[in-house]
Amino acid sequence: LETALRTKEGRTVWLLTNGFPVRNADGTLHSYRGSNTDITARKRAEEALRENDLKLRALFASMDEIVALHELVCDADGAPRDYRLTDVNEAFCRLTGLTREESIGKLASETYRAMPPPFLAEYAQAALFGTPCRFETYYAPLDKHFQISAVPLGPKRFATVSADVTPNKRAEARLRALLEESTRARQALLGILEDHQRTETDLKRLATAIEQSADSIVVTDAQGAIQYVNPA
Repeated sequence: LETALRTKEGRTVWLLTNGFPVRNADGTLHSYRGSNTDITARKRAEEALRENDLKLRALFASMDEIVALHELVCDADGAPRDYRLTDVNEAFCRLTGLTREESIGKLASETYRAMPPPFLAEYAQAALFGTPCRFETYYAPLDKHFQISAVPLGPKRFATVSADVTPNKRAEARLRALLEESTRARQALLGILEDHQRTETDLKRLATAIEQSADSIVVTDAQGAIQYVNPA
C-alpha cells in the first residue's frame, strides 16, 4: 500500500507499507505486522518522468515536421522486409490524410502502397546498426520534396523526421531558370555587339578604300546635289 503523509514541516512523504495480519487461535484479528519504506524519491522521479513525457508528447504533436516512430519487420532469416508505424504526429496525419488510429500499427507497405516500402534500406541501417542517416528525396505520389532524418531508438526501432522542402526546391528551380535566361540574354547581347563591331569595321575599311581609290567617286542625293567626292 502506498500512502502520502504530510510532515510537521509541511513536506509530503510517501510510504510503502507491507504487512500481514496476526490472528488468535480462534481466527480473530490480534494485530498487524509489517514495515514502512520511504519511497518519496521514487515517487518524485515518477512524477518528473510523467511531466517530461507530457512535454515531449506536446512537442511531438505540435511540430511542423512530419514525425513517425517505426518498428522494423524482418523475415525468418533476419532480413528487413517492411516496417510498422508505432506512432505519428499531427503533421503526418495532415500529409497522408490518415488519422493516428488509422496509421498506428499499419505496415509501411500498406500505408504507402509500395513494396518494398520507401527507403527500407536506409531505415534498416538506423534500426539494425544504429547508424543515423539524412537525405533529400522527391516523392512522386505526393509531388513533394522532403528532407528526411532517420535516427535509431533501440533494437529494430527508429524514428523519422521529415521536412517538406518543396517550396525551397521550387524556388531554387525558378532561380536556376532565371539565371539560365539571363545567361542566354547576355550571350545574345554579346552577339549583337560583336555584329555591330564587325559592321563598323567593315564601314571603316570601305571608307578607307574610297578615300584611297585612284578613281573619282562622287556621291549625290536624290536631287543630284553632291554630298561627297573623294580626293581623286
